This record gives sequence, structure tokens and C-alpha cells, in this order.
Amino acid sequence: MRIGFIVAEYNPLHNGHIKHIQKTKKDLSCDAIVCVMSGDFVQRGEAAIADKYTRARWAIEAGADMVVELPVEFVLGSAQIFADGAAKVIDYFDCEKYISFGSECGSEYVLRKIVEIMESEEFQGYLHDTIKDGNSYAQSQKIALEKYLDAHQIDKSIASILDGSNNILGIEYIKAIKYMAIEPYTIKRDGDYNSSDDNENPSATQIRKALYNGESIDAKVPPFVSEELIGAQDCKDKLFSIIKYEFSKKKNLDKIFGMQEGLNNRFKNYLDKANSYNEFMDQVKTKRYSESTLARALMNALLDNTLKFEDMFNHFPDYLNILAIREDKKDLLGIIEADLVTKPAELQKLERDKHVDSSLDKKASNLFKSLNYEYDNYMQIIK
Repeated sequence: MRIGFIVAEYNPLHNGHIKHIQKTKKDLSCDAIVCVMSGDFVQRGEAAIADKYTRARWAIEAGADMVVELPVEFVLGSAQIFADGAAKVIDYFDCEKYISFGSECGSEYVLRKIVEIMESEEFQGYLHDTIKDGNSYAQSQKIALEKYLDAHQIDKSIASILDGSNNILGIEYIKAIKYMAIEPYTIKRDGDYNSSDDNENPSATQIRKALYNGESIDAKVPPFVSEELIGAQDCKDKLFSIIKYEFSKKKNLDKIFGMQEGLNNRFKNYLDKANSYNEFMDQVKTKRYSESTLARALMNALLDNTLKFEDMFNHFPDYLNILAIREDKKDLLGIIEADLVTKPAELQKLERDKHVDSSLDKKASNLFKSLNYEYDNYMQIIK
């Protein structure tokens, strides 16, 4: 069985996502499309616009056959951790596997060549020195690549490939699957992320902004998405209130995943000075710490995630949470070589019999419900 895997957030699902699903299925002649999707919180360190079961159902209605949750500890990590977690989930499937992702360059060959450079000792030396200069990891990677290209008399403009967020994630996917039986397949990502006028290749960020401003998103998303987002509101300020309360009593924050040196004190210094989430982020972010990095650290603190970065690459999901499946594709469940959860009773049994740790996923689910609305933790079966 040949399966195309798409790692996604669908925050929300839009016209470009549907094109991606359709093109992957057609180009790879897939027997099925399986999405590995972030849960109630996304890689930006924010609550998703809708709960994970609703977004999984959207994916099935858009043409996917199954949606599996990417555990929250991988979601709330860097692009490297995010991609590594997705690859581990995919590797549990016993089939012919392809990971399909969008990229600004649209070339697996180019991305593979960048990976070869990044894995060289010379590049790693440049990267180490650049990080010491106080740059963020993403900035350091680009500067290190420019130094490498310059040293080898190659056009430095090639380093601009790291300006594309999808290119960066694609590079991390290729790194993550290096020793796995998973083949990469990339589709060129068209459109302008900053444009609010592109309906064919819209930006999820622009869609959320439009939605929160009371503007119509009907031209950018399918009807089954737009009708469920009527009245959706940004919950960042509600989240900020929880953050302020929780940080006032939390101890040992330096042990939290993603809480880099000095970040704990920086958060506490600015929490009482800001009146809103956006104001707080404007005050606390720096050249070294991007807003997404800071938001992920905050979320990990709320979830009491004390996993260490160096341990994440040897950390594997204890089970796979199946969020949704097409009714006529239930046979897909039989090719997964991992414990599966489709309802609360199954998770309870795994906790009792195999002592699996579901605390992070449960905390994330409960936090989302407190910010937004209640939902039932049952796999969605779509006809």
C-alpha cells in the first residue's frame, strides 16, 4: 500500500490545503492520504482556531483518509523537533511511505543539497560561532550558510532559501527521515503569505486576521470550514490572563522545555507591565528570541513540560491518537505498528496496563477547553 503523508495544522484548512491533498494523491498515485496534524495547540505556540477533532474532520472532508495527532511535545518544539516527531509517527506505518510538503523552492534536489551542507563539520562550525554572537537559531543558520557558500565561492544569494518557512520545515523533514524508509516529495508553494487578496493560495495567518476582524473568509476556505468559524474569536488575551496567574505561583521554570537561559526572568519582569498578550510579546521578544520561540516556551510552562531538548530525539510517542478516519478506510488502522487510541477507554487501558504517560496531551486538551469550548475525545468516522 502506497500512502502519502501530509504534516499539517489546518489552522484553518483552506483552498491551498485542498490543492495539496489532491495533488499529492494524483502525483504519487496514493492508495490513501494520511495527515499527521497538530492537536489543540500549534507550532506557533498558540491555541488552534478550532479543536483537533473538528480540524481533523475538515481534513477528511477535503480528501484525506485518516488524521493522526502529532503529540503536543513535538508540536511545541522548534522546526527540528516538529519534523522529527512527525517522521516518528509516519514511521509506525507499515507501507510504502512518502512525506509530501509544500516549499517555496519546490525542489527536493535543492533541499537535499542544503541538508548535505548543513550536516558538514564546516557548516556546523560557522553555526556554532554565529549562535554565540546572540543571533536566533534561524538567523544563525542563514548566516552560517552564507559563510559556507562564500568560502566555496558559491553565490551567497542561495542562502535566501532559508527565508522561506516552508523550505526550512522541508529541510528538517529531509533530515528527520534520513535513516527511515520514507521518501520526500515537495510541491511548490505559490502565493504571497502577506497578501489578503489571494484566494487560490491563501495564508492561514491572513485568514485568521480577517476572521478576527469580522471580514468574510468565504472565498478562501470551503463552506464546511467557514460555517463552523462564524463568531470565532482570538483567545490570546484570555490565555494571557492564565499565563499571568500561573507564572505567579510556578517554581523551577528553568527546567521547562524551551525555557532558555535567562528567559524565565525576562518573562517575569514583563508580565506585570503588559496589559495584553500582544503588548507582552512586543516587550519581551528580542533579536535572539522570536515570538514563536517565546510563545512555545510559555505554553510548555503551562503544561509543565520538563522534557529536555537533547532527549527529544530519543523520545517516541507512547501511542498514536487517531482523530478521524474515512469509514471505508478503516483498514488503515491495521497497518500501524503502535498502540492506538480512538476513545478515552482505550487510553485508560494503556495507562493502566502499559503505564503510558498521557499527561501532556490531557493538559493541552483541558487548557484548550478552558479557553474555548468543550468537546468529546472520540475518533471521528466520516462517510
